[in-house]
Amino acid sequence: MAGDLERRLREEGLDPSAWSNGPGDRYGAHEHGYDKVIAVAQGSIRFWLPDEDRGVDLEEGTGWSSRPGRATTRSSDRAV
Repeated sequence: MAGDLERRLREEGLDPSAWSNGPGDRYGAHEHGYDKVIAVAQGSIRFWLPDEDRGVDLEEGTGWSSRPGRATTRSSDRAV
């Protein structure tokens, strides 16, 4: 995880960890039982919200927070 990004997330009281996917990776709909925060350090990713019938596109330098219990799917060009 990029040092500056990790520092900023820690300053916001978060406990960041690195995660990545390769091009074309896809996941079925699932939920998290906690507030999920995604910050894109490199690449891009799309989250699909099936219950809301809309997508959330993230690119390098952007982030997004999903509330507990929100169903998401995801596909990536390259997310880190």
